[in-house]
Amino acid sequence: MPLKPINHIKLSELTLLIKEAMQSRFGEQTFWVLGEVSGHKFYANPDRHYFELLEKEAADKSPVAKVKSIAWTSGSERIAAFEQETMQKFENGMQVLVQIKIEFNAAYGFQLIILDVDPNYTIGKIEQQRRDTLRKLLLENPSKIFKQGNEYITFNKQQKLKRVIHQMALIGSPNSEGFSDFCHTLQTNQYDYRFKIDIFQSAVQGANADLEIKAKLIQVFESNTQYDAVVIIRGGGSKSDLLTFDSYGLAQTIARFPIPIITGLGHHNDVSISDLMAHTATKTPTKAAEFIISHNRSFEESLLVLQRRLIIKSQQIVYLKQQEIAATKELVVNRVQGLLNNYALKLSSLQGQLLVQPKAFIGKKSSEIQYYKQGLKLNLDSFLRKNNHDLAHYASLIKVMSPENILKKGFAYLQVKGKIVSDVNGLQAHDELTVVTAKHILNTKIESINEINKS
Repeated sequence: MPLKPINHIKLSELTLLIKEAMQSRFGEQTFWVLGEVSGHKFYANPDRHYFELLEKEAADKSPVAKVKSIAWTSGSERIAAFEQETMQKFENGMQVLVQIKIEFNAAYGFQLIILDVDPNYTIGKIEQQRRDTLRKLLLENPSKIFKQGNEYITFNKQQKLKRVIHQMALIGSPNSEGFSDFCHTLQTNQYDYRFKIDIFQSAVQGANADLEIKAKLIQVFESNTQYDAVVIIRGGGSKSDLLTFDSYGLAQTIARFPIPIITGLGHHNDVSISDLMAHTATKTPTKAAEFIISHNRSFEESLLVLQRRLIIKSQQIVYLKQQEIAATKELVVNRVQGLLNNYALKLSSLQGQLLVQPKAFIGKKSSEIQYYKQGLKLNLDSFLRKNNHDLAHYASLIKVMSPENILKKGFAYLQVKGKIVSDVNGLQAHDELTVVTAKHILNTKIESINEINKS
């Protein structure tokens, strides 16, 4: 059964009704609206920005409102002024406070026309985020980060730089101008210092750049290489590019890192949270290189100062010792001259004594010799007479006791095999004996041996 036709209108008629209703409701009324930039595209010619303005649920960050937005020439000029004042690039993810008017176009639908952008809100928002991040760093890392006056004291700042920086890890983008400036400054330094640099390539701006730099730091740590320092550099850019280095995760990693970190992030007027956490913060990559050269030069100059001090001190010691030697020499010369003069006088005195005393001495000794000579002669005669008498006595005794005289008195002695026998204990019966008397030698044989009974 065919349906009955219903009343209908054209789509253009509907959009016209909507446009008339919105015109009637809003007219030329403007609003200041807070939202987040998404899907941003900029076309320089013509000078226009196209994007969506979002509002997200705080809990899961899912969109609760999303409206197409466009900035025509006048709005685009206000965005340019905004970027210049805030030093932030108008880009995705940025929270902005914009002045809009509502427009409905039959062909393009509902959209917001950007009239102005409030830079104060964005600056305040960024500053508030920085404060929140710094507060969180202090609260969650009390053993590694604390505040002393207006300065943040971190574990990384407490690491002592070696007296000479030679081997370092360099984190950055090798294709950037800042990277080239850093390497060129080190390589062409006027002191001809030489460095060993290990490059850890990383993006230093854009989405997830903070996570990539953090990963490179972890890679440096896990390499177990004894680096003297880690250097993080990036060239100049918009202020929004610096937001990478305001990241909580990156700043926390830098603050807790056990190797001194030197930053050169290319911002003369701004200091990132990573700069506050790092051991040493410099304004640009070139300044980072100059700091390293200056640090090494400071050590060399301290050695040169020490060398000059040693030379001066050595010269002073040598001069003092030369003075002491000269004084000692003069003292020795004077004393030796005095001793020589003294001994010369003594020798002169002895010489006089030797000229006079030898004659008296010789005369005295000649008299003593004559005395001893006469005494010796008298004593010798007496000694000889006495000894001649003793010799005559001993000669007569020897003559009386000689074997010939004893044998003449009737004695005899026994021989056995040509040897005199004084003890018969070794003789036996039938042994042959020789009996020697004064005039005869008798050969006999023992018949028997009998012991004399002395009782």
